[in-house]
Amino acid sequence: MRAELNTARQVFEEALAAFAQRRTLVGTERYDDLRAEEHYRAFAVAGAMKADLLADLHEAVRKVVADHGTIQDFRRDFADIVAARGWSGWTGAGTRHGELWRTRVIYTTNARKSFSTGRYVQLTDPAVAAVLPYWRWRHSGTARDPRPEHQAWDGMTLHHTHPFWQTHFPPRIPPDYGCGCSVEAVRAPDPGARTDAPDGWEADADLGAGAPPADVVEDIRQMVREKQARLPPALARDLGEVVTTFRLEQLAEKLMAAVARTPPAPAAAAIAPVGATLAEFAATAREVADRKVEATIGPVSEVARIRQETGYDLAGYRHVLDNYAVRHTLKHHGNPQTEAARGQIAISPEDFGVLPQILGAFDRVFADGKNKVGRDVLVFTKTIDGVGYRYVAELRPGKKLVATDSMRKKSGAWEN
Repeated sequence: MRAELNTARQVFEEALAAFAQRRTLVGTERYDDLRAEEHYRAFAVAGAMKADLLADLHEAVRKVVADHGTIQDFRRDFADIVAARGWSGWTGAGTRHGELWRTRVIYTTNARKSFSTGRYVQLTDPAVAAVLPYWRWRHSGTARDPRPEHQAWDGMTLHHTHPFWQTHFPPRIPPDYGCGCSVEAVRAPDPGARTDAPDGWEADADLGAGAPPADVVEDIRQMVREKQARLPPALARDLGEVVTTFRLEQLAEKLMAAVARTPPAPAAAAIAPVGATLAEFAATAREVADRKVEATIGPVSEVARIRQETGYDLAGYRHVLDNYAVRHTLKHHGNPQTEAARGQIAISPEDFGVLPQILGAFDRVFADGKNKVGRDVLVFTKTIDGVGYRYVAELRPGKKLVATDSMRKKSGAWEN
């Protein structure tokens, strides 16, 4: 019986049930085509449209969740599926770095979402919540470019009934793709811990992020109960104890270890995953007009050089891109005929993918007065493979942001 119990502990039943809820295969063109509850009932991979391809990818992800497979296991299955189904043209295809990035996104997004949904089911079990009624935000500490707000929330402890968790239970996938944060259930906040929700969190609330819908939670619990009913009585009792005490550490450790083992890219290609994400963001963000959507480009680098050449101290600032800047840039500098008449080249969504290269190792930077809304403006220029980029950004000192205004490009370097 001890061997059987150890085997039972290897299986995170709620995570399996959470993934099992996503049985509807949905063909999507973009990563953000699914909305709200669809993330808990449907399975999709951006760019995968055919049912047989989706079915194979679904099975590969299921094996990861059910068998605690590593990212290497998933990559082998992914390569076989792509070859067998003749899938080409997907984001990341054609380069080793792109393929590593894309498979890592699919692997971590699906495993984390199943893990977090199952964890929420366990933590909201009345028997657990009665003993551990508070939830503490834990920043993953593993991201190469961590979100400052998530770092600031590390250690924040709120009662599990606080409405903040309904839209912010981590990892927030969507809208914070790549988030690896988690929640720790505790009896009470530690002395000195933050016990209030972040200012303005309601404005950041997003349907589909945070806690799973109530009907999904109940369906997961029902699946676990039905499985327990089919087990021998002694093992069912032991499994019930494991579920109640939510032994989740092994799956989390395996997931983080697999991500950590992802081979690092050479320095010249280190920005490829970020760049690919920004290009994909730009391709979709221009269609969002009713609210602001923002993506982090990265922390401001070469702070001393910027201070020397412009007089601005940007220590602790970060570069961001939002959908309004994307729309503005493509509207004013995205027409090939108009730009050709200006001696320039039209900007496309893919050009936003080079922003980390421009801002991480710019050729020149200079102050350029103020824009129409009165904010200070900096201009960064860089020539990449004979193409000169001129990137304009505004400073937002309150939030320590350097935010995109616009971008242009032409053959050769910019003189001003």
